[in-house]
Amino acid sequence: MDSYVLNIGLGVGNLLCGCVFIALARPLVAGRISRNDYYGMRFKKALGSEENWIEINKVGGLQMRRWGKVVLVISITCFAFPPLPATGFWIWFFGLAPALILIACWQTYNFSKHL
Repeated sequence: MDSYVLNIGLGVGNLLCGCVFIALARPLVAGRISRNDYYGMRFKKALGSEENWIEINKVGGLQMRRWGKVVLVISITCFAFPPLPATGFWIWFFGLAPALILIACWQTYNFSKHL
């Protein structure tokens, strides 16, 4: 029974993270967020001008949405797997799936360096 709980817990956690990433990306992609101290891709180049802010945040939002969808697919896969053992590769794979959002940050940062 514990293995099923582990699958469900990881699946629900990843599902929620993927949905949050996609929801947070939506206003960034639409360009509705002006420069602020709290929300957006706050790289040095982005804070330099309003045009850079909007362009970098659109790219960042697209990357967040892309990687959020990957996390959603991983969460669905977690539900489909047989019960996971409490140790091993798969527990790390499913447990660290939300960290994929760091790839979106890195890709956006690399984009900002070329502006």
